[in-house]
Amino acid sequence: MIKEHCLHEQKLHPSIACITTACKVPPGILAQPRTPTTRFGYTLLETLIALSLLSTLAISSVTIMTTITEDGIALAQARQSRRDAQRIAKSLRQDASKTLRTNIEITTWPVTLHHESSKTIYHWDEAENILTRTESTEQENLGSERFLLPKGSKPAMSAETNRLTLRIDLAGENNPWVIEGDLKDGDS
Repeated sequence: MIKEHCLHEQKLHPSIACITTACKVPPGILAQPRTPTTRFGYTLLETLIALSLLSTLAISSVTIMTTITEDGIALAQARQSRRDAQRIAKSLRQDASKTLRTNIEITTWPVTLHHESSKTIYHWDEAENILTRTESTEQENLGSERFLLPKGSKPAMSAETNRLTLRIDLAGENNPWVIEGDLKDGDS
């Protein structure tokens, strides 16, 4: 009887759905299905996942930037060292051309080269990797230059018969920098 009543009501009012569970109504007769409620915002779990991903990206970015910066600094120092090696070579050759072999004091750093009217002192500062060249007369300082050498380099200066040699052993490399200059001939 309930079933018949349900069918009778649906025939009269097709938009009304049967309330009882005993009533089997064909799917086309049922009312519109209820739409789920739309939610706004994020759940706590979604927020935590997003924050953890963002923090991972931030840490990775900082690590990458640090590596790039350190590599850039090392590259800039290497370039500066190569430029300074060229400057040292030019200065050493000029100083050697003004110096007699007998006018050289080489034991350890500083190395002094005596010229006719002046002297040049080369001084190695191992803590800062800087080779300093200072030229002076008895009365005044004529000038000073600083040369940045690669970290861990070990420069050594020596004088042979007619040649002044500056050898710079580079840390971790088998090929040292060797800078040579011809000494002034004692007859001229």
